[in-house]
Amino acid sequence: MCSSAELLSGSGASRSNPTGPCATGLATVHPTDLERVIAAFESVQEGDEIYLTYRIVLPDGRIRRIRDTMFPIRDGRGRVGRVGGSAQDITHPKGSQVYLVDADLTSRLELAEMLRGAGHAVTCFASARAFLRVASVLVPGCVIVDARRAEAGNLAIPQELKARRGVLPVIMIADSGRDARSGVRAMKAGAADFLSFPCGRTELLSAVATELAEIQESTAHDREAELAKANIAAMSLRERQVLDGMLAAGTSKSIAKELGLSPRTVEMHRARMMERLGVGTLLELVLLATSAGLKPLLVARAAGPQEDVEDNEATRPIG
Repeated sequence: MCSSAELLSGSGASRSNPTGPCATGLATVHPTDLERVIAAFESVQEGDEIYLTYRIVLPDGRIRRIRDTMFPIRDGRGRVGRVGGSAQDITHPKGSQVYLVDADLTSRLELAEMLRGAGHAVTCFASARAFLRVASVLVPGCVIVDARRAEAGNLAIPQELKARRGVLPVIMIADSGRDARSGVRAMKAGAADFLSFPCGRTELLSAVATELAEIQESTAHDREAELAKANIAAMSLRERQVLDGMLAAGTSKSIAKELGLSPRTVEMHRARMMERLGVGTLLELVLLATSAGLKPLLVARAAGPQEDVEDNEATRPIG
């Protein structure tokens, strides 16, 4: 549990939140995510409960992905005095797959040993040609390309993988001292990251951890989307009609009128449908439907009489 002052100073360590910002302060939050974390904390201070995913940077340079729940703690007068929370490290576990493309045998063995020592499964390739020959059947993982030798194929690997749109982010390693624009070209070709040779152990492992965390999040999102599609496909015809009506910004009254049902019957179908999909508000439903490939037709209503609008259905709980 922490107060705003503790969050900002990093002094509010909590057993229930050992890796989140209350334990370590905002100084550890990844700069890209800092603004979102501050905004979330301010929302909790206003009385909201927030679910948030962000990254932190450890002292050794490694990046961890955190899923955090933050909630307000009120004093005897009902005012929010502190913020409680529970954080979970959801970084891709050890044993993550790394593909190493390095034409130099000595360098390849050293890098592979270092990566395995950090807990990664490593598959080595001596050339870009050897890697690309099997890339289409590889499981998701991070690709490290030492581009200092011709066998690495220059930018062939990131270009090819970008065209295939697979889950194989590429980290390029090259001597930027010889070519200052090599990093720019690598990123334009599709590389996820670029490291200048020589790069340190911490720098490389941090880059690998970041890309593997992105893979995990993408894979989890894909699984959720497939589950949403399956649940929507299993709906009854009437539930699907109610769903379509809700996604078209219809209220229970307007949907009932269109389907020739009573509002109470629509509410019943609606509650059962929301329970099936595991969501509690219209906003959550729209996000889930979008991930499943549906096209919500929600539009802002023009200002005017609101007698047909049922007390902000986008955010109120269903059921």
